Amino acid sequence: MTRPVINESQLRQVRRAIREAELPPAKARKLLVRIAKYGLIPAARRNVKAQRTPEGAAWAPRKRPDKAGGRYKNKMLLGLPKLLAIRVDGSGKSVRLFFKKGDYNTGSHGGAVAWVQQHGATIKGRATKRRDSEAMRTRPATRRQAERLLSLGFRAPVGAVNKKTGRRGRRKPSLKWIMENMSMAQAGLVISILKGEQKKRVWEIKIPSRAFLGASDAEFARILEAQLRSLHYGGTR
Repeated sequence: MTRPVINESQLRQVRRAIREAELPPAKARKLLVRIAKYGLIPAARRNVKAQRTPEGAAWAPRKRPDKAGGRYKNKMLLGLPKLLAIRVDGSGKSVRLFFKKGDYNTGSHGGAVAWVQQHGATIKGRATKRRDSEAMRTRPATRRQAERLLSLGFRAPVGAVNKKTGRRGRRKPSLKWIMENMSMAQAGLVISILKGEQKKRVWEIKIPSRAFLGASDAEFARILEAQLRSLHYGGTR
């Protein structure tokens, strides 16, 4: 899905400037390219660096900050502006900013990541599609999981099966026993059972908007003025 990077007011500014300056089609197209290349792309870089929207509002923080300082050391989305590129449509009357193909940090196409971050999204997941990773199945339970199991009253099966009851005896295990005999996936499942939690079949992940493409009206006016001036003075960058 494509959405305008500039708003209606800014679009009217551009049209008025082209009309008043009596720019021929070739120069009008050059102005649009310059606005995108030397105005909007650098603005996107500044917004990401400052972690703010084009209007100056701070982005929504990550949901899970670092334990130590209560915040992440690394800034979000720093790699996205590097993937921005410009495309002029066939008629030459409009210019489009797009993201070049290339993996982002998540391994996803940069354009998909950018769209979700720019506009926000609610993503639905289904338990039938989720699989425990190989690491969860093979790595031993963590100390934190072991402590949680013991606090919930977990008892490990011991000895042979009783012929009368058909059950094995149970005893309180040590932290070491849990970490040596249970995987992370097993420990997680038992914790859920002991807590009486039901596994969710469907859940939602809400990603807040962290807009970085675009410019405020005041900033866009400065961009337009600078590129018009450069165009009139024969800017060739």
